[in-house]
Amino acid sequence: MDPNTIIEALRGTMDPALREAAERQLNEAHKSVNFVSTLLQITMSEQLDLPVRQAGKFSNLFFFFHSIYSNGAHTPGYC
Repeated sequence: MDPNTIIEALRGTMDPALREAAERQLNEAHKSVNFVSTLLQITMSEQLDLPVRQAGKFSNLFFFFHSIYSNGAHTPGYC
């Protein structure tokens, strides 16, 4: 998976004119086996701007919680 594609999509999530297309691109990239590891590399990279890294962290959290709650394995409100 090309990290530059994900980086550009993360930048796009911060621009109201590009947000929907960027979110679709991230959702498509999420299907890749290497998505999580690539996203973690992006968020840990000190060479990228902080807003891009923060967008990567929020995306990671979103996909993590979405995967837990979407398959019915976890009932919200119960540990």
